[in-house]
Amino acid sequence: MSTPRFGRYEILQLLGRGGMAEVYKARVVEGARKDQLVALKRLTPRLASDPEAVDLFCGEADVSAMLKHPNIVEVFEAGVVGEVYYLAMEFVDGRDLALILARCRERRIFL
Repeated sequence: MSTPRFGRYEILQLLGRGGMAEVYKARVVEGARKDQLVALKRLTPRLASDPEAVDLFCGEADVSAMLKHPNIVEVFEAGVVGEVYYLAMEFVDGRDLALILARCRERRIFL
């Protein structure tokens, strides 16, 4: 079974979905970062034609790309495939932060 492609990325798994975007675990299939795992954030198709949503997404890409710190994921690339805007970011393997925070709240541990 082949995995879906998005530009130069192979989509491996949906990690999360929000009101504006979906985030996938993906693998780079060509170029300097070939075989590297990334978090691929894509603007939802229904917002691709909304200029305000596109501006917000592109603004996030610009600001994120300027941030360099060991505790902030690195943005490798931002662009458009077809009419879909995306960000390719450093993939951090680990537990789901929302689940960890929910469990902490259940145990009355406040972070």
